[in-house]
Amino acid sequence: AGELNQVFLNMIVNAAHAIQAHSPDNPGRITIVTRQVTDQAEVRISDTGGGIPDSVRDKIFDPFFTTRRGAGGSGLGMHIVFNLVHQRLKGTVTLQSKVGEGTSVDIVIPAAQEN
Repeated sequence: AGELNQVFLNMIVNAAHAIQAHSPDNPGRITIVTRQVTDQAEVRISDTGGGIPDSVRDKIFDPFFTTRRGAGGSGLGMHIVFNLVHQRLKGTVTLQSKVGEGTSVDIVIPAAQEN
């Protein structure tokens, strides 16, 4: 539970920052959708921020990569998300983004088994 909390907190904070940077006067929107498909839990976190340019998309999960240098960004949030999901939770993280429209991140992990 603690690892999932860390993943979701990092994702939501990043989404909020993306919205603020894209349109400071517009409240924007963060949408979270969950579903279970067979033995997997899927979570999609989407924002209406400025999107991720193709030139940096491959670096998003790299440690210490940030587009918020000087504005408090450490560049560790998405790296932590990637590592927790892939290594600890045995899942996947993928993202879709369109510049000017926003970003969606899909997290897929094995669903908890009932005892």
